Parts: sequence; structure tokens; C-alpha cells
Amino acid sequence: MRLSFVLLAISLVVFSCQPQDEPQICNVDKPLKELVWLKDLLVTAAASDLSIYSYLIQGSFQEEPVFILGNCCPFCNWVPVVLDCQGNPIPQATLFEVVDQKVIWRADGSGCT
Repeated sequence: MRLSFVLLAISLVVFSCQPQDEPQICNVDKPLKELVWLKDLLVTAAASDLSIYSYLIQGSFQEEPVFILGNCCPFCNWVPVVLDCQGNPIPQATLFEVVDQKVIWRADGSGCT
């Protein structure tokens, strides 16, 4: 009886743990590949002479997904631009107002941490 209870408990744990689907961002599953403007932006950033300093942040501004092409260049002046799902700048958004920020892309050989 005790063995069957243990097996039942293990079965419940194993079969109830399904991998979670990643939430859609901007109505696509893979924004880095499916948003043409974003893919083009990253190709341009990766081809730049300063590409090792480039990275992309995804976050939320006023509960909407946004992107910020970041730069960790130690000798460059940089002003972050917050972009909506269509690639349009959101002038009223600042880097500090974007919540749930996470880096979703870095250039090859990135010097950013």
C-alpha cells in the first residue's frame, strides 16, 4: 500500500510538470526572427565597427512589450531609445521606466556583461 502511494505521488509530480510555453511578444513566438525590423536592426548592429558593445533588451513600458538597443561602449555617448513592437520610438519612455528588462541578444564577442 505504501509503495503504491509513493509511486502515485511520483507519477503525479512527473506528469504534472509540463514545460511552460514562452509567452508571445508582439504577437510572435520568436521576435528576433519574426519581427523583420528587429532582425534588420540586429544585422546592422552586428555589422558595426562597435558591435562588440551592442546588446538588445526586451522589457515592458506601460504593460506593453518594448525593445532597447543597448550599448556598453566606454568611450561613446549613447542615448537609449525605447522601441515599440513596430520599431517606432516611444519618446516619452525612459530606460528607467521600462520594467522586467532582460537581455535577449548580444553581438558575437560582446564586451558587455
